[in-house]
Amino acid sequence: MYYGAKIYYQALTGQVIQVVPPQAGELVVPNTKEEDFKLYDTLQGRVLGTVGVLQLEYPYGKYAEEFSSMVPAKVNIYTGDILFTRQPDEPSAPVVMPLTDRVDQAEFALMDTMMETVRTGINQYLAGLRADSVDDALTDLILQHTLLQSSFDELKTEVDMYRNVTAALLMEVTILKGGGEVG
Repeated sequence: MYYGAKIYYQALTGQVIQVVPPQAGELVVPNTKEEDFKLYDTLQGRVLGTVGVLQLEYPYGKYAEEFSSMVPAKVNIYTGDILFTRQPDEPSAPVVMPLTDRVDQAEFALMDTMMETVRTGINQYLAGLRADSVDDALTDLILQHTLLQSSFDELKTEVDMYRNVTAALLMEVTILKGGGEVG
């Protein structure tokens, strides 16, 4: 039996926690998620529902080339794609990532920044509240949530627009390299 690598990651952020190597052999039986949580120190003590897992095809699915020279750093929690980083012991030569991966990383960074800004703002806001103004605070929080949702929707529209532009540019480059006709 052949079982590909498993990637455990934080369900909210996509940060990779543990890479379980591929397994092969007639007597090999894959571990369950619960068994892996007992077996690996990095998973012990974590709440099962807060950890996601990707099961790759044997040995590393479509990521065989990336695994040969890089390590998985993050999982795109929306698409399930794995983002890689350089091996820590490699020289500091730049790794050229595909444009779509760079856009994905920029999205992650932007979302992390937005979430941290929201958390900080809410904490500061709640710290200044008095008990008699809780109703006003709830109203203000609902209004802020609505404004943030609107900003998020605008941001998502911009990201979608950049993805479309990127796809069009990649197609145009392919055409210019001889992959088809412009038209």
